[in-house]
Amino acid sequence: MNKHISNFLLSLTIILGLTLGLSPTAYAEDYTLEPLETVTEVKNFDEFKDAVENGGYVKLVADFDCSIGYLDFYEETTIDLNGHTMTVKTDMYYAFFIDAHLTIKDGSSDGNGTLIFENVSGPLSIYSESPLTLESGTLRFTSTSTIGIDVNKGPFTMTGGKIESAGYSICPGGPNVSISGGTIIGNFRGNYGEIDITGGKFSFDPSDLLKNGYTVQKDGDFWVVKTPVSYLDADGSEKTCTDYTVVTSSTTTWTDGWYVVNSDVSINETIKLNGNVNLILCDGAKLNVNVASAGAGASVPIYINNEGANFTIYAQSTGEDMGELNVKASNNDVALYGQKSNITFNGGKVMMEGRDAIYIGYSILTVNGGDITFTGIYYGFFSYQSAMHIGGGKLTVIGNSYGIYSYDGYQMYVDGGNVTIIGDDKAIDGDCNVYNSIPGTGWTNTEGTEGLTNIEVSTEGQKLSTFKKVQFPAAHTHNFTYTAEGSTITATCSVENCTLTDNKVSLTIVAPEMTVSGTTKNANATLTGLEEFNSATGLAVAAADIMYVNRDKGNETSTAPTSAGKYTAKITVEGQTASVDYEILAPVTLTVRSNKEDWGTVELMNGEPTTTVWENNDDIITSDGITFTASNKLFGFETFEKEKFISDGAPFERIELEVSDWRWGEFNNEDGWRVEGDVNHPAKMIWEGKSNEVVLPNCSTYVAMVRFIRGSSDIVETETAGKYTVNPGTEVTIKATPADG
Repeated sequence: MNKHISNFLLSLTIILGLTLGLSPTAYAEDYTLEPLETVTEVKNFDEFKDAVENGGYVKLVADFDCSIGYLDFYEETTIDLNGHTMTVKTDMYYAFFIDAHLTIKDGSSDGNGTLIFENVSGPLSIYSESPLTLESGTLRFTSTSTIGIDVNKGPFTMTGGKIESAGYSICPGGPNVSISGGTIIGNFRGNYGEIDITGGKFSFDPSDLLKNGYTVQKDGDFWVVKTPVSYLDADGSEKTCTDYTVVTSSTTTWTDGWYVVNSDVSINETIKLNGNVNLILCDGAKLNVNVASAGAGASVPIYINNEGANFTIYAQSTGEDMGELNVKASNNDVALYGQKSNITFNGGKVMMEGRDAIYIGYSILTVNGGDITFTGIYYGFFSYQSAMHIGGGKLTVIGNSYGIYSYDGYQMYVDGGNVTIIGDDKAIDGDCNVYNSIPGTGWTNTEGTEGLTNIEVSTEGQKLSTFKKVQFPAAHTHNFTYTAEGSTITATCSVENCTLTDNKVSLTIVAPEMTVSGTTKNANATLTGLEEFNSATGLAVAAADIMYVNRDKGNETSTAPTSAGKYTAKITVEGQTASVDYEILAPVTLTVRSNKEDWGTVELMNGEPTTTVWENNDDIITSDGITFTASNKLFGFETFEKEKFISDGAPFERIELEVSDWRWGEFNNEDGWRVEGDVNHPAKMIWEGKSNEVVLPNCSTYVAMVRFIRGSSDIVETETAGKYTVNPGTEVTIKATPADG
């Protein structure tokens, strides 16, 4: 049967089944949905030819050869090679004449599907305006005189796959050839027409055919088309690089130019830099340089061995996805070495580890952006007559001996960014002058908990050798004012440049979950925002500090009450008190009648074990203390004749009956009931007052829901909620909360 028809019939059957109340599971269990288009499986040429005449999705299920004159494609067709090989032979010039959209793909997991044209001069010809698309799989043309794909009119689009031609691969003489992926072996022929090449790999240099901004890179025997790569410059502006080298595991000599890391790459030998080298770390990409030691100085991961060289690192973004550069040397070597060089970090997440993370002489290191970390067993940063300038980004320098160690003079300029320098002996040694246009903070221990000292702005240079931890800008010290409003205490910092949102942090007390005595709900009030509040203020506020006041008796205790009553939970911080009022209700006992039959007495809200509360012939009602379950019809079209809801606990204040339909007659306002809504349509019957016995009105109706409500504006939905099951599979819910006695 045609799959379109079978799908339609299946859908119709399910719809009819649902209409009749039947489960769709029985129909769907053993049925697998096929593609919406017709799928025709073929295992030989005769079946293939017949399938092509009808068009649609043609899927190979075997390898086969075919000898033809030529084959016309008049219907839109997709050929799925499905991992198989079809070999085409013909005495004609053309093999496939394309007069409708033809798509060739390989839907198999191994991708080995191949369409071979053996000794055919013009295998695929597009003389109409119908498109040809190659998505995956291989087209192989064996003749040395072949023109694999002759694009006379219609467009040819290649997004993947491979073309292997012993002669010409494509004759792009038509108006539209678009290549964004895949591999092409075999030159183009003749009038190139309009070619849109934005990707792919070629056995020849396609540079003259590329769109503006695209370049190629030689990779072994192939030329790979490279897309323009964006990056953030030192000032944060976005720029584009079009001529670059993609870094691979074998890219270890970097000369003048641009290098791009666009995937995860590992290099296990020294990278030598010569000239002006620019590195772009693409979002989500990572370059790991890890060199095993062969003796001191013999295995430096990044070695700038050309005086006057420049090494600049860029990223594409400033968020969590920015590219990474991880450089690790052995315990005997430095991670990056440079002489008479300029090293600039404009972005990226960079981590360098070694004996010394950075070792430079007569050089300048600049940090404008990124998240940069230098970690050294001896020195995080070693300088010989060099300078460092920090204008932005985040820089962390850590050394087991010195964070920064200089020999024979070193200048450090701090004009921006976030800088942290830590050294077990000293953060910055005494031969270094620090020029800082922003204030900082120093500590006499590495944890930053002792000997706090403000570092003033210096334009003349200053020594900071007395500290083991130095930070720019200055560590923020909060100055809080505390206020309370309702259930919330707010600490507001008056110091400029506070790191808190709106200079504030708040703590809120929340009423307990327990609203009914005797339940298993938590009786303790809670504090939200506690961890953030304590972290910011340095206080040690705890939930144990909460006090509870009985509003009826006036007594106060630190123990959360569990008996019925009206209470206030409060917390006091720095002389300010936040509080929340709440109430714990007593359990309610209800006796429910239906058609003058007493269902029995059940205590709601306490979750008692399931018991039979009423039984009359075949009608049985059971309850677990929360849910009423009926074995037969109890609600439905119900005639109320002075029936009652009775409570021997606290009186009701409001009852709502949600009415979905009226069976007969009109509702008469009696016994305190009124109608909200149109009496001839779904409405509510509402009783308001204060009584332990509520008489239902005289009417015949279908009650969809019953709610017992404490107050007209206080609908409480708690574990007190129960439900009546009426007729198997139909539920009527009761949400019951007692009034205050």
